[in-house]
Amino acid sequence: MEEPRKTFLAFYTAKKIKENPGKALNYIAAGVSDNIDFLGIAGKYKIVVQGTIANSKIINPSPHQKKFNELLKLKTNFDKRVFEENASLITEIKNTQNVNTRDSLISIFYKQYQGKYPKYYQDTILGFVKHHPDEPASLLELEEYSYRNDKNLATLSILYNNLTERLKTLPTAERVYSTINHEQFAGSLVGRQAPTFVQNDPLGKSVSLNNFKGNVILLEFWASWCGACRASNPSIVKTYQKYKDKGLKILGVSLDSDKERWVKAIKDDSLTWTHVSDLQEFNNAAAVLYHVYSIPSNFLIDKSGKVIVADLDENELTEYLEKLLK
Repeated sequence: MEEPRKTFLAFYTAKKIKENPGKALNYIAAGVSDNIDFLGIAGKYKIVVQGTIANSKIINPSPHQKKFNELLKLKTNFDKRVFEENASLITEIKNTQNVNTRDSLISIFYKQYQGKYPKYYQDTILGFVKHHPDEPASLLELEEYSYRNDKNLATLSILYNNLTERLKTLPTAERVYSTINHEQFAGSLVGRQAPTFVQNDPLGKSVSLNNFKGNVILLEFWASWCGACRASNPSIVKTYQKYKDKGLKILGVSLDSDKERWVKAIKDDSLTWTHVSDLQEFNNAAAVLYHVYSIPSNFLIDKSGKVIVADLDENELTEYLEKLLK
């Protein structure tokens, strides 16, 4: 094992096991609720299953595992508090069949969350990270925080710099640093002309970012193999359908290496806007130009070609488009 990782012990069907006999999976299947997560680190583990895997217990936890459990308890209590204080709204979201109503309720929940819980999260969960700079659990939590849309870049940078040099040499720390680098670069772009580039569309035709000047542009970095990208595509399609006649253009830059999979994903997800790629994955020239180290990632560009903001979620994008495309 190259470095400590969050590890899941889960129940899988015989069919799933046959696909990878004798091998650990690098993901946990959606809907697998009978599982526990623990700190995967070099050593031997004795895990006793008590009825269900979720009730299992590690008999010989390492000091690092004990700290991981301590953080896990803080996170469980945090999630429990959020659920209990918003139980009726969460239940309503789950039971609502109308898509528009559900989206509105989710937006309400998001705003309530933003107004009430970030400080509690920072004081408790990130407080643990701050006070345990040499714990693998802290680094893993910092990586999760780096992927959040509501992260604070200054906080992320401070906590990263607070890590011990031992942890900073690990690949996970390198990913956190890449996120900081991307966010700082994206911030420096705001108010400046968007760097231009030229790549080919699926038919081999050259497309330049400059071709879209005079429109509001969503520059979207994604890939067919990116689960989070594919999950967000329906909302982007809905946004495009709503604003395309008002002047919204989308330029999708794929970080694929397989052209057939790229083209198939475009068709399967009904992505009817312009797409380009040089099929070099994260070495894609546009991704390098925009310091994109993880996807999905996006940049919103105004009619004059200046970057307005980066890495918007669905609700934030809608708010900006309402202002820009009145």
